[in-house]
Amino acid sequence: MARIKRLPDSPSNIAFGVAIGVFVSFSPFFGIHVVLAFLIARFLRVNILASILGTFMGNPVTFPIIAALNFSVGGLFINVSKEGVAEKSFLKQLVDVSYALSENVRMIFLGQEADFSTILEFFYGIFLPYLVGGFILGSVTATISYFIVMPTIVTYRSRKLRKKRKKKNKGFRSIGRKVE
Repeated sequence: MARIKRLPDSPSNIAFGVAIGVFVSFSPFFGIHVVLAFLIARFLRVNILASILGTFMGNPVTFPIIAALNFSVGGLFINVSKEGVAEKSFLKQLVDVSYALSENVRMIFLGQEADFSTILEFFYGIFLPYLVGGFILGSVTATISYFIVMPTIVTYRSRKLRKKRKKKNKGFRSIGRKVE
């Protein structure tokens, strides 16, 4: 937070940048959160560094919590078969879908028929609920972060300005004093 407060931009641009990073950290696009935050911030012309710093909301400690919440909230809106999801761990499903994707690409290049059932099962059973839950929770969390960061930056800058003025005024007073 200390680095964010000192960024050279308006408080609203910085807070909006942080909010974008927080929002993106709730997305299921692991590995490209920083790139997405950069692109969105650049497109919206807000502070890019703040958006990248905001993505640190998602980290190895918070990702399991974010994933569980996203999936739970998304499951309320997307009909998810609990049996299919509980059979395998998320990591195992991710490995399976990656393998199925590479096999299907190979099949297409060889002119053979591809089977997209594993990919569709992953998309509808895991990815889509995570995406919907991430959009909802990311929007809420990003909004909250905006309204926390904005006044924090304004307060920090006003205190800094007061200290600077006080120091400047103190310097003027010492000029008129006699040295004994």
